[in-house]
Amino acid sequence: MMEEFTEDNAPDKAFIVLKPKGPVSISGSFEVTLEDGSVLEKREKVSICRCGMSQKMPFCDGAHKAFAH
Repeated sequence: MMEEFTEDNAPDKAFIVLKPKGPVSISGSFEVTLEDGSVLEKREKVSICRCGMSQKMPFCDGAHKAFAH
């Protein structure tokens, strides 16, 4: 049986927003694990590239804005 979370025992939360024609924005309490298994230092907010044009993969550098209509 799964544990039911209440305000008293709920884990820290992460909020994920898919931005239209933009990145995935993640904020809250989370860790980012890269393809090689390394874990980035804990952050409070990050934007993950979805377009594939970023020079800072896997993070968004705003390159998608050049192609926005």
